[in-house]
Formats: sequence, structure tokens, C-alpha cells
Amino acid sequence: MRALLEELPYHHGEATLLYRVTKPDGAVFTDELADLTASRGVRVHYLAGPRRRAASWLPAGSGADLTDAEHLKRLVPDVADRDVWLCGPSPWMAAVRAAAGEAGCPPNTCIPRTSPGDPSSRPVRPSPPQSRPENLTCAD
Repeated sequence: MRALLEELPYHHGEATLLYRVTKPDGAVFTDELADLTASRGVRVHYLAGPRRRAASWLPAGSGADLTDAEHLKRLVPDVADRDVWLCGPSPWMAAVRAAAGEAGCPPNTCIPRTSPGDPSSRPVRPSPPQSRPENLTCAD
């Protein structure tokens, strides 16, 4: 995801990274992401902790009063108008895809990437980038 944030064409402030990690100290490339925040206006939300439930992409303690789709829309209000790049274990990506669909994203705007170490992942040839703002989502 970091490489996509560095290479994809988008305007300053148009990219958001929802960085899902199991442990608060599990995020990598934090210095590089801070640089992208400064240079390209990338908004980074670190979402740390164990999943709140098996079918959720969110960590425990993440607004229990909100559905996964409502939480996604709170983090990225215009998510339905964005491309969503996914990277992580397949079940987690399925949960994000379901929430994105409920939030109004057309199915073809969710673009999966392979996740290293996930035996259920398989290489995916992503669609060419659209001329839409980017919403990048990642998990460990």
C-alpha cells in the first residue's frame, strides 16, 4: 500500500489509508507514511487491536454503536466516490468489501491486492486506476 501511495496519481489530500493492525506496535513504514502525509496529504488512520468480531474488519472498541459500513463512512465520508484498494487476509478483505458495498461503493471499485503470508490469497491483476480519489485500506 505504501508503494501505491507513492506511485498512484492523485491530488494532495485525496488519499486515505486505513491501516489495520492487530497490535499497536505492529504498524510498519510509519516514518514513510508520515512523510507521505506531509508531502502528499495522505490521511492515515491507524486501527489497532484484535477484531471486534469475526465478520468485522474493525478492531475491538471501534464504535460498537456503529455498523462496519457506518464506521467506514465516518472515517472516509465520501468512500462511495473512491476506489478502494485492499490488502490483507482474504476473510478480512471480504469484510471490508461488504462494508464498502453497504457504504455505497460499486463492486468494481474494490481492488484486492495479495497479502504476503496469506495462503488463501492469490495474485490479482488490479483494474487500472480510475480518475477517482484513492482510499487505500490495509491490514497485517
